[in-house]
Amino acid sequence: MDADYFRLTYDFSCWARDRLFVAAAKLSDDEWRRDNGFTYKSIGGILLHAMQAERLNAMRMMGSISGPVPAQSTEVPAASELLAQWQDAEATLRPWLAMLDDAGLRRLHATRNGETEVWKTLAHMGYHSMQHRSEAAEALTLAGNSPGNLDLIIYFAERS
Repeated sequence: MDADYFRLTYDFSCWARDRLFVAAAKLSDDEWRRDNGFTYKSIGGILLHAMQAERLNAMRMMGSISGPVPAQSTEVPAASELLAQWQDAEATLRPWLAMLDDAGLRRLHATRNGETEVWKTLAHMGYHSMQHRSEAAEALTLAGNSPGNLDLIIYFAERS
C-alpha cells in the first residue's frame, strides 16, 4: 500500500470536481436543479450525493463518526454553496491525508456494515466520485456546458 497514491487520487478528484463546478457556474438555477432522468434527479443532486458520500466516508476514516449516520439533506443548495461545503470537507480531509502513512492504510475503521481498512474506503471514495463526476459531466454536456476532458492524463499534463 502506498499513501502517496491515495493523496494523488484525492487531488485528482478535487481537480476534476472543480472543473465540473466551473461548468456548472454557467447554468441557471433552474438548469442546476432540473430533473434530468439521472438517479439523483439533477446536476446539483448528483454532485450533492457525491459530496455527502465523500464527507461521510472521510468522517468515518478520521473517527469523527462511528454510529448512526447523521441525516443527509436532499435539498440541493446553489452550486456555489455546494462547492463551498465540499471545499470545507476537503480542508478537513487534506491535513489528515497528509499525515497518513502506509501503515495507516491498513487501520480498521467503522462503516455502516462493520469495519474495513482505510485503503478500501479511500479506493471506494475515488471510484464512487469518478462515477458521479462522469454522470455530472454528461448532464452538464447535455445542458450545453461541458466541463471538458476530465481524464487523469490531462490532470498530469496540467500539473507538470
